[in-house]
Amino acid sequence: MLTASLGNLVLVSRGSNDRARNDEYARKKDVYVASRFDRELLSIIMNVLTNEELCPKEIRQREVKLVSLLNHIWRLNIETAQLDEKVN
Repeated sequence: MLTASLGNLVLVSRGSNDRARNDEYARKKDVYVASRFDRELLSIIMNVLTNEELCPKEIRQREVKLVSLLNHIWRLNIETAQLDEKVN
C-alpha cells in the first residue's frame, strides 16, 4: 500500500499536516508551499513540491531514492528491488 510507504511521507509541521489532512495532492502542495513562509522547508520536502502530481510512479521512485540514502548514511543493506514488490 503506497499510503504507508516511505516515498509517500513528507516531513511537515503539525499545523501544515492538520491543514493538508487527506486532501488531494494539489491541495496539500498549496498548503506545504504556503507553510514555507512560516519557516524554511527541508530539502526533502522541496523534492516533493517540484512534482506536478504525486502518483504511484513518483512515490516508488522517491522511496527508492530515500532508501538508497538511508542505506548510505546508516550503512544498511535494504534492497530497493524488494520495495517495489511490497507496494504492488
